[in-house]
Amino acid sequence: MRGKISDGGNLYLFAPAEVRENLAKLLTETEDWLYGDGEDATKSVYVARLADLKKIGDPIEKRYHEAEARPTAVAALRGTIEQYLAEARSDDEKYAHIDQAERQKVLDQCANSEAVRSKQQQANFELGASLE
Repeated sequence: MRGKISDGGNLYLFAPAEVRENLAKLLTETEDWLYGDGEDATKSVYVARLADLKKIGDPIEKRYHEAEARPTAVAALRGTIEQYLAEARSDDEKYAHIDQAERQKVLDQCANSEAVRSKQQQANFELGASLE
C-alpha cells in the first residue's frame, strides 16, 4: 500500500496529500509494531490494526476502481441515451403507436440524464484536480 500511495503509485491521485501522509505514517507505525510488540499479539489485535488501516485505505482504492470503471460506464450511458433519442425521434412504423407526449417524456429524460452525466463528469474532473 505504501508504494501505491507514493508518487508514481496507482493510488497517488485518489487521496489528498494529508491522507496519503497519515496513511504512510500509520503503515510505518504498524510495520514497526509488527516487528516489535506485535509479535506476541492476539489475532483480535491484528484484526483491529488491519481494520484501522482499511478505514483509510479502502476509500482510496474504491475511488481508484470507480475511476477505472467510469469510462466504460459513461460510454454505456451515452450509447443508451443515443439509442433512446434515436427511437423517440424515429419515424419508423414500429414506433408509430407511441404518441408525441410519450416521446417527449423520453426526450426530456434523455436530456436530464445527459445533464446529470455532464455535471458528474465535471465534478469528477474537479475532484481529480484538487487531489493533485
